[in-house]
Amino acid sequence: GPDTPTVHQQPSPAKEDDHVTLSCSSDSLPPATFAWVFKGAPVGHADPQYIIAPLDEEHLGNYTCTASNAITGVKMSTVHPLNGL
Repeated sequence: GPDTPTVHQQPSPAKEDDHVTLSCSSDSLPPATFAWVFKGAPVGHADPQYIIAPLDEEHLGNYTCTASNAITGVKMSTVHPLNGL
């Protein structure tokens, strides 16, 4: 591992002023560590969840979640498009 991560968005679709949670998950032994990137810059913390509140137009775009395994040295990423109404 880690396997290619999946990102779940709540609520989906999201609208302006919503409290949006992006949750990244990946099967990995040992458990993966996570990193988020938005517009080429790291955002959030090394946490499987990234919270945006309140949602604004500037938050729309592609979020990349990278799952890393410190033991195997493997990194897997997935891109999640956050679209507004």
